[in-house]
Amino acid sequence: MFLSTNRSFAILAAIVHLVSLPSLEAVKRLEVDFEYVANKAQKLAQKKFKLPSKQTPEALKALNFDDYRKIRIVPEETFWMREGMPFQAQFYHLGYLYNEPVVFNEFTETHAQRIPCVPKFFDLQNLNFKRSFSSNLDYAGFKLLHPLNNNEVPYDEAISFLGASYFRALGKGMHYGISARGLAINCGLSEPEEFPRFTEFWLEKPKGNANQFLLYALLDSPSVTGAYQFYINPGSTTRIDIKATLFFRKEVMSLGLAPLTSMFWHGENGPENTNDYRPECHDSDGLLIENDRERLWRPLDTHDKTRLSYFHSQELTGYGLFQRDRIFDHYQDLNANYHNRPSVWVEPKNDWSSGHVRLVELPANREFDDNIVAFWEPDQRV
Repeated sequence: MFLSTNRSFAILAAIVHLVSLPSLEAVKRLEVDFEYVANKAQKLAQKKFKLPSKQTPEALKALNFDDYRKIRIVPEETFWMREGMPFQAQFYHLGYLYNEPVVFNEFTETHAQRIPCVPKFFDLQNLNFKRSFSSNLDYAGFKLLHPLNNNEVPYDEAISFLGASYFRALGKGMHYGISARGLAINCGLSEPEEFPRFTEFWLEKPKGNANQFLLYALLDSPSVTGAYQFYINPGSTTRIDIKATLFFRKEVMSLGLAPLTSMFWHGENGPENTNDYRPECHDSDGLLIENDRERLWRPLDTHDKTRLSYFHSQELTGYGLFQRDRIFDHYQDLNANYHNRPSVWVEPKNDWSSGHVRLVELPANREFDDNIVAFWEPDQRV
């Protein structure tokens, strides 16, 4: 059910350990692998946390959502397009909410090189800026393109990384909705939540016959650093195999592994919403949890106060947030296509020991609020 064609994408995550380049032309002979990134994360954890040294110009920070969308990615400058690669990359410009610079590198089996921010990758003319900012900046994130839907557009978005450690993916025929995160710290507690972010990526240059894509990411926050490996397999069901090692600068109150973030405004589980013409409005409608003994389905709902739910499981086989209702008439939204939003299923590939799935349901006043979070939390504090 949860890996059905055209209905979901899956994240298969393996958390392995919990332990307390100048220009595109300058190519370094360097073997990039998971151990290389883990070593960087370990050394970084031994240092005091620092904010990015590069600052985003105030004019970009001041952009609202509509203005930020006016920054056009030039399709003809898509990375790896001229080489006809089966995977191609486009980068996000800094601005609006996305003001923390991210470093990108391209690597092969023997070499690595920095991918600088190139002004011609973007068209900012609709914003009437007097100058281009791109040459002095890094990127905010990136999206990976790959043939998915066999339509008049040969390459479709398969996965996007933008903001903190957020990423979201698509299967065939799907529309963006639910997101995943690299890590959640102190989510749903009375103290402020900490948002680790991916600060640097290494993208493997694809070969001409590649059907999966490899990338590494470095995570950093005041409490923890991390090395991440992603094997991305797009298709009717897009599968992502993830391996991660975390290094802690200090103890955290709550550690959320493989966190999922979604939206539930109103639906059949709650009272009728008289302020919206649509019968239902949500990216996900329930939480599914499985272990060796049982399967549990928990419908989502919203309240006027934050609600925390804990589902203990010693032998977890998987959990996920699902958009199970696929009938268009239940949403009646031709623009948002809520009936085609993805579901996400998480499977541990090794023993996650004793712990629980925590569900956080926050009040929501509109459809743009990501008010649903689910993650695995170990019983043993780090």
